[in-house]
Amino acid sequence: MKKRILCLLTAAGMFLTGCGSSSGGNEKDSGKKSGSSKGAEAPMIQGYERVWYDEFDGDTLNENIWSYKPSEEEPTNGELQSYTANESNVYLQDGNLVLRARKGANGYTSGRIIADQKGKDFTFGKVVVRAKIPEGKGLHTAVRMFPTDDSVYGEWPKSGELDVMEALGSKVHSCYGTAVFGEPQTSKQGTCELARSSFSSEFHEFTMEWEPGVISWYVDGNLYHKTDDWFTHTPGKEDPAFPAPFNQNFQVQLELAVGGTWAGEPNDSTNFDNAEFVIDYVRVYQQHEYDTNVERNVGVFRNADSTGNFIVNGDFRDDEKLDDEWYWAFQTFTTGKGAASIADNTLTITTEDPGSLDYSIQLVQAGLPARQGKKYRFSFDAWSDETRTMIVDVSAPDHDFGRYMQDTKVDLTQTKQHYSFEFSEDKRDDTNARIEFNMGKSDSAANIYIQNVRYELVN
Repeated sequence: MKKRILCLLTAAGMFLTGCGSSSGGNEKDSGKKSGSSKGAEAPMIQGYERVWYDEFDGDTLNENIWSYKPSEEEPTNGELQSYTANESNVYLQDGNLVLRARKGANGYTSGRIIADQKGKDFTFGKVVVRAKIPEGKGLHTAVRMFPTDDSVYGEWPKSGELDVMEALGSKVHSCYGTAVFGEPQTSKQGTCELARSSFSSEFHEFTMEWEPGVISWYVDGNLYHKTDDWFTHTPGKEDPAFPAPFNQNFQVQLELAVGGTWAGEPNDSTNFDNAEFVIDYVRVYQQHEYDTNVERNVGVFRNADSTGNFIVNGDFRDDEKLDDEWYWAFQTFTTGKGAASIADNTLTITTEDPGSLDYSIQLVQAGLPARQGKKYRFSFDAWSDETRTMIVDVSAPDHDFGRYMQDTKVDLTQTKQHYSFEFSEDKRDDTNARIEFNMGKSDSAANIYIQNVRYELVN
């Protein structure tokens, strides 16, 4: 029976339906598709040339394709692991590559390899990876691509990064596909969520199609994210023509990180006896030719309703789901624990643990317009069961979460009050601004009530 996949596009607030899993995600034990055998070749795809592949059917890592990439300095992004070239962290087993994270007396070690040998970098193509991720808080799995020469457009992020797949061990029903670029750092990220099963219980096939004017991400052959809007920029210089920076040779990198600002630190529930990123195969294909005469799509701005409000369901008339990032989204991070619900034209947030960050308890709505040179008003009614505070802002999730409206503390009382803030947008046009209600890192866990949220153009 086919399994249904629910796929969410977080950047644009879109929701795709009708996805189903292919038979490639059903072999739990062997990790190999039926009919595969030692030494088997990757299949051909009509309209594509097979550039290179690794089925991991040997006894040792094929160093004609891969190089170990051990840590050369302290981990970044708050990560805890040291990458090594040890067989305990990188090895082949039962026709699969295994990247293994381990916890030792001196900290964490893990595996990372990169396909940087002669002829393994490429410009444009289809990357196909079949893999199974580990479950456990603090584990962060990734199939990334970085430019061979990051001096072409400048250091990261101006040089670009393509993430074929990322997944967190604490959210094994979700995976992410991302393009990172620009200065300030900008990203276009999509999320695919499995309605049944998980990315840790079964193997799934992750595909990224990289073409000159569009980049698309798939799970088990089902599209869940695409973007045709990116750029690169160096202050004081003219922007290189689209599709820069994604018009140069990139290399595939596989890694399993421990900790970090996104994954968080492992805890007592993280089982390092099973902290394995298991990869069945990596396959790279290219079309016979590509048309590089393409133009950038700068996106479509959301229209306001008849009252001038760009917020969807700002009066909370509809009891929508709040965990699917379709319009309103309620989220928790770090140790934050809470819930949100809609009733009687009111959104109620209850907090069990406020967590350690302002955004540990967070309500957001993305997909809002922010046009350069325009002024906007963000307003709402709110109150709480006892005196407490929350922080509101208007952010740019596609632009390294910069702020259009700076973080502003709001004092709440038991009496409903109206709050209104105006700000001018002096940066680039953005079709994906986001309002945020941040209720974490607070001395109070009192319930908060919100009504009549508006985001409107002033002039």
